[in-house]
Amino acid sequence: MNDEKRDTNLKILHVITGLNLGGAEMMLYKLIKASPNPADHVVISFLGGIMAERIEKLGAKVHVLNLTKNPFSIRPLKLVRLIKSIAPNAVQCWMYHANLVGTIFARMAGIKNVAWGIHHSISKFDKPSIKLINRLLAAVSHCPFCRAVVCCGTNPLTACKKTNYCESKLVEIPNGFDTSLFVFSEGNRKKIRDEFDVKNNEFLILHVGRYNWLKNYDALLEIFKKLRDKNPNAKLMMVGGGVDNPQINDKIKKLAIEDSVIITGARNDVHAIYSAADVGVLTSLSEGFPNVIGEAMLCERPFVSTDVGDCAAIVADKDNVIELGDNERFANRLLEISEMTKEERTEYGKRARAHIIENFEIEKIYEKYADLWGKFHHNAKMV
Repeated sequence: MNDEKRDTNLKILHVITGLNLGGAEMMLYKLIKASPNPADHVVISFLGGIMAERIEKLGAKVHVLNLTKNPFSIRPLKLVRLIKSIAPNAVQCWMYHANLVGTIFARMAGIKNVAWGIHHSISKFDKPSIKLINRLLAAVSHCPFCRAVVCCGTNPLTACKKTNYCESKLVEIPNGFDTSLFVFSEGNRKKIRDEFDVKNNEFLILHVGRYNWLKNYDALLEIFKKLRDKNPNAKLMMVGGGVDNPQINDKIKKLAIEDSVIITGARNDVHAIYSAADVGVLTSLSEGFPNVIGEAMLCERPFVSTDVGDCAAIVADKDNVIELGDNERFANRLLEISEMTKEERTEYGKRARAHIIENFEIEKIYEKYADLWGKFHHNAKMV
């Protein structure tokens, strides 16, 4: 749909499980920020979180339900009345639980234009409850309860096909990135490295992500140990809420790498921290479309990741995509990057940034969502 035909005054309701720092939560924030009028967007979140205030600062309204694990904490009539009062032209749900609950109550409120959001590829490592909801959604997708199933990448879309989602409703829209926020800065590099006493000659590896066992921290630390044995100047920085915990600290002590690991906890200046690093890493067992890869690459940092989810498509360099479980190859690739000259690493970083801008700029991604919602509103045939 071109700009002349698109209705730019659509009111969009987003339903999400929570608003703590996370990939889907950040994508929701970036999508609203990229819209022509953030006030046209309303968010209903089951739980609160730091992103609620950030989204409201953009001009969008946020309703936090403060639900508990007790299903009776949902007040159906109140929620239906809230959705009716918002009167959205379309409802965009985010993640499995929100897809299910959002669809039920949107339909009860008389809203038919509902889209789901799949931001994670189900794997053998996921909880049985998530797998059950995924199968339920796959079955429901064949009914007229949702208009589209938005998958954040090729891997989630392929997984949905294998799970027997309605293929005619599957739409691939990758996550997008704010190319103006994530930019390499020599000033930020010096500031952050000074803060954590990282010397100029030290090779700093960065892992960003709130604690989740699927991030595979044991492998991360074992890979780093292998690297440090070959490069004593290597250091590892781990940024994210919940990472400073007994399990990780015990593993660090067991590997005797305490003097080379920095754990910061959650930070609100991750865009600056990327510049301080020499390479970004993910060792995850499972991913959807991890934002941290694109953010680091926009800051002209090389990135090495396990071959899960859509990581390979974002990284776009097969040498930097490592088969899950091949810790030796992962460590060797980091060693190779550490041995690059400054000029080689700089040129590498510029190519990384160009790749993200070309394929995942947030304004381009917003247009894809806007086209989808516009088709709902004008009852165009879905393809």
